[in-house]
Amino acid sequence: MALLVLDTSVLVGNWPPARPAAVSTVSVGELYAGVALAGDALERQRRERRLGGVLHAYAVLTVDLDVARAFGDVLALSRRTDGPRNRADLLIAASAVAHDAGLATTDKRLAAFARRAGLEVVEPPGNAS
Repeated sequence: MALLVLDTSVLVGNWPPARPAAVSTVSVGELYAGVALAGDALERQRRERRLGGVLHAYAVLTVDLDVARAFGDVLALSRRTDGPRNRADLLIAASAVAHDAGLATTDKRLAAFARRAGLEVVEPPGNAS
């Protein structure tokens, strides 16, 4: 079974993948930002627990030269096809490309773009974005 890279949108939704999964350092960074932006102590604790759970449950894929190369291709495709402009989303997709993995996301625009980039896309049930 191929690896699945979980987009940040999936991580905050607590969807349990049914196959081996990993996260990008970019998603980890977004989760850390969520902790820093929490409006109160209770929300901060909730977000810290979620972040700790993600770090415990999944391998973290770094942004290395293979991901950088894939990012160049993904960014070029995005510009040519009016794809997503969010660099974090594109780096997460590039992580999936570089690791020959699928991408799980609840972001409809990212999902459509990832399919154009040749990725297998998994959209968790109840996908609302």
